[in-house]
Formats: sequence, C-alpha cells, structure tokens
Amino acid sequence: MDIIDELSRDEINYMFEAISKYHIYSKIEKKLLELIYDEGYTFLNSKRNEDLTEEKIILEKKLIKFQINRNQLSRIFKLFYKEQDIRENEIIKRFIITAGRKNTFKHCFSWALGIENLYEKK
Repeated sequence: MDIIDELSRDEINYMFEAISKYHIYSKIEKKLLELIYDEGYTFLNSKRNEDLTEEKIILEKKLIKFQINRNQLSRIFKLFYKEQDIRENEIIKRFIITAGRKNTFKHCFSWALGIENLYEKK
C-alpha cells in the first residue's frame, strides 16, 4: 500500500495552507522558488538548496507545533515527507538500474557515489 493512499491531496493542501500564512515561511518558500527559477539545476544540486530546504522543513515542524490542530497536521506532515523519501529513493533506484543497463555497473555506481574519477585513466 502506498503512503499516498493514506493521505489525500486535500490534506496536503490543508497542511501547507495552515503554515504558509506565516510571513517567515512564505519568505523562505519565495526565496527557494526564486533560486530555482534563476539558477535551475545548479541551485537544486547545491549545498545551499539542501540548507534552505532543511531550514524550511524545520520551520514547518515548529509552526505545526503552535497550531490548534497540531496532531492532525503532524500526522499529515509525517506521511507527506515519508512519501517524499519513498519517491526520491525510487527515482534513485530506477536511475541506477537504467544507467546500469546502458553502462557497466562499475561506472553506474561510481557516478552515483560521486567517485567516477577513480576509474578514469590518466
């Protein structure tokens, strides 16, 4: 059973509506979108993106704690990010399998791990 089966689109929207009304949250979200638009994949693959996204998620948790319906929002939050992790892992898994079919697994895994230089001839 998919996690998404336990979580409706309305619930996800409900959670983000509850926290996006806060200026500090909207400011981080706006900054992320601007950087994605301006820098594209360079930003998406950067440490700065990781840091801002982590900051956004931490803020989401904090804002949820102050909501009257925090138990419901917390449940939605956990399921939402669990689903995101599952999807991300599935994308990585499929990439590795696809790349492995096109190349040798040695090159596929070395690329995935960021150590492709170990196999290059000098």
